[in-house]
Amino acid sequence: MNKKTNRIWLIDFIRGIAIIMVVLFHLIFNLKFFYEFEMFDYKTGFWFWFGRIAAIVFMLMVGVATATVVNRKEKLAALKINLKRVGRLLGISLIISIATLIIFPGMTIWFGILHLMGTGILLSLPLARLRWVNVIAGVGILFLSEPVGGIEIKHMAFLPFGITPNTFASLDYYPLIPWLGVILIGNGMGNLLYKKFVQLRGPKAWEKGMAVLGKNSLWIYLVHQPILLGVLWVVF
Repeated sequence: MNKKTNRIWLIDFIRGIAIIMVVLFHLIFNLKFFYEFEMFDYKTGFWFWFGRIAAIVFMLMVGVATATVVNRKEKLAALKINLKRVGRLLGISLIISIATLIIFPGMTIWFGILHLMGTGILLSLPLARLRWVNVIAGVGILFLSEPVGGIEIKHMAFLPFGITPNTFASLDYYPLIPWLGVILIGNGMGNLLYKKFVQLRGPKAWEKGMAVLGKNSLWIYLVHQPILLGVLWVVF
């Protein structure tokens, strides 16, 4: 742990790996979606699972980070920090929804990964200090995915829960079922491993570089797609 900032470098390190995976996956997505590169199919096979693993790692770290905040801070201070995270994520999510509604009206991002992160942190706060309760609740939500996905509905009122019309389409969609389950499992992991996190050795030089990426992963996430699309537009 960094004693000056109370940040746990290993969490940032893992986030750094995940954000690199996200950037690479979105490069593949852009080549297929916008430029019709048939060799890159992000809906099945290797690249599908590559993107899913990146998202799973990110959601686990959301839960782990939430738990470590409540373990290292007094209750009120921890609540303020986590609510600040929620406000930032949901504020940015609102901007993304408005922007995609204007630019891609048929593929608007109503509940993407940042919507999930903000809402997931908020919903996980009542369980934030618990261990196995989080893990059990998280696994239970994962098992709800298949029956919930089979529900047929004609409106979008239950969109955040994974219940959508057959005609629904979005550039980015991460519903609470099953993804809140991953966050809760991460929350449980953060509580179970907190003492080990505190006792971590300091990062090596190359680990520090990856941790810097992880520390700034939100801002990298926000700017990487416009940069990728701009570069591809120039190239093609």
